[in-house]
Amino acid sequence: MFSLSAQTPRKDSGADGLLIKPLKVGDTIPEGLWDLSLKITNHPAARNNISLQDYRGEKLIILDFWATWCGPCIKGLNQLDSIKATLSNESIEFIPVSNEDEKKILKKMTDNHWRFYSIYGDSKLSRYFPHQVLPHLVWIREGKVMAITGHEYYDIAYFKKALAQPLNLTEKVVPLIFDANKSAYENLVEFSTGKYLQRSVLTEYIEGLSDNLVQQTDNTHLYTNMSLATLLVQANQPEIPMSGHLGRLIFNCADSVKDRILMPAKSLNKMERAIWLRENGYCYAIEKRSNTRIESIKSQMIDDINGLLSDKWKIKAMVKPTKVPVWALKRITNLDKLKYLGNKKPKIWDDNTLIYYRNVKIADLISNLNYINPDLGIPIVDGTQIDFPIDIQMTVDRDLAHNLKALNSDLARYGLKLVRSQSTLNMLVFENLKR
Repeated sequence: MFSLSAQTPRKDSGADGLLIKPLKVGDTIPEGLWDLSLKITNHPAARNNISLQDYRGEKLIILDFWATWCGPCIKGLNQLDSIKATLSNESIEFIPVSNEDEKKILKKMTDNHWRFYSIYGDSKLSRYFPHQVLPHLVWIREGKVMAITGHEYYDIAYFKKALAQPLNLTEKVVPLIFDANKSAYENLVEFSTGKYLQRSVLTEYIEGLSDNLVQQTDNTHLYTNMSLATLLVQANQPEIPMSGHLGRLIFNCADSVKDRILMPAKSLNKMERAIWLRENGYCYAIEKRSNTRIESIKSQMIDDINGLLSDKWKIKAMVKPTKVPVWALKRITNLDKLKYLGNKKPKIWDDNTLIYYRNVKIADLISNLNYINPDLGIPIVDGTQIDFPIDIQMTVDRDLAHNLKALNSDLARYGLKLVRSQSTLNMLVFENLKR
């Protein structure tokens, strides 16, 4: 066990050894604060000292921290003599508080013809009520801190309301200081926790994050390390479906630009594809608050990416209905050889030999055929008008580009066939900006 000398200041005390705990709204004024001797000047009765104890019987005490260099402080105090006269019959005391020396503040008070007194040379009240910005008002009602504000409530109407009943005034906010070593964006992100309405970020490839990762919630979308073309397809779904999306892209711009936006899949091996993605991949994240429609998130994403396309290559991407060549799935018989008649749940699976489609829509078959043929460059579309659930078995790894005959042989057993045709589809078109 050990003891501290009476002259040894505590860690949370001032140089004078006085233990001071900063007070907040709702706290009771401690006895030590009531009894503090406070130096004053310009008192009408020529007093040199006061204590808050002298006014403990008042219903409301207003401590008004000010300085001679503070314009808003002077503007407020210019009204104080008039306010005190209006409220002379009320149980209220106004106590201006300054940490400046007596000579400086007395000159300011004399120059402004103020008849009220002020505390000067304060070093203790400001430790009970620490602040960084003036004006700083502390409202003490019936022995408790009722509010801590700026001069926004420096008004007779509010003083009268506070005398009638405790008020829930908006507490003074300490101003935030921007970190000069961070960008304006980084500072705002740091300060925006719980306040942002929306925020988004588009970055270059980030080493260590998964390639082609997609995470989506109602309010947040995240996409990591993928091409700009893939990002835009993600943003334009379902107008541009992900399965077979390479067949939904049109580039009306230079090949050198296309090769930075879309990975040239047919000409790169696995290692080259990884290198390309590290040089040309991007990450994107967007978050919007409450009542957000998915269309709003995707629209913002499209705008952000188009901003990059415009800045770097003077191009823009947009969805346009366009007549294009397609592979159309057609019916070659009136018999419904693929209609599902059971009652099991929809399912698609394979056993390394066959792919099974059970109780699914024809659109699911189309989507899978597009997925199996990612580099085809020509969309596969539905031309069957089939509106009932289907039951089909297909050979695994059918490559339309090299094995159309075998694929059509599978389809023919169900009265279907893929044929070349033309169709107007939503296409994602990259084109040069008009000058």
